[in-house]
Parts: sequence; C-alpha cells; structure tokens
Amino acid sequence: MENENILLNPIDIIEDVIHQKKWNFSRAADHELVAEIASHWCVYRLYFTWSENINALSFSITFDIKFPETKLNNAYELLGLMKLINLKN
Repeated sequence: MENENILLNPIDIIEDVIHQKKWNFSRAADHELVAEIASHWCVYRLYFTWSENINALSFSITFDIKFPETKLNNAYELLGLMKLINLKN
C-alpha cells in the first residue's frame, strides 16, 4: 500500500494533546481552538488558528495575572522599572 500525503488539520493534533493534559478547551470552528490553563497566580488562554490556504498555524497567548495583596507593591515596583527601561531604549 502506497503512502498518501494526507493533509491533517494541526488543530486536531493540538486538541489531542490538550485533551490528554485535561485542560479546558473549546473549538468555535474546525480551524480554531482556545484552551485555558489555570496556575497558582495566573490563567493562561492559548489561541490556535489554522489557515489551510497558506498552510500556517497561528498561536497567541494571553494571561490574567492575579497578585496576592502582599505582593502588589513588588508588582508595581517591577512594572515601574520595566517602564523606565523601555523609556531609555
């Protein structure tokens, strides 16, 4: 039997991996998947989109960080330092 080139939707593969990890996910369409991963201080949202026309997989991630009250001052200080570094460059 000859091997045929079968075009697989990479989103299906990503779904299998995310399902094995037992992470929450949803698919609005065959070419889109959104997964959500919770950690101690943060919720990550992973966005995957497959474009068959150009054979490209797009991936982006957002996160919602929640600092404990006792760490807020440290977080503000870090953000301020990041802004200063950005202004110097």
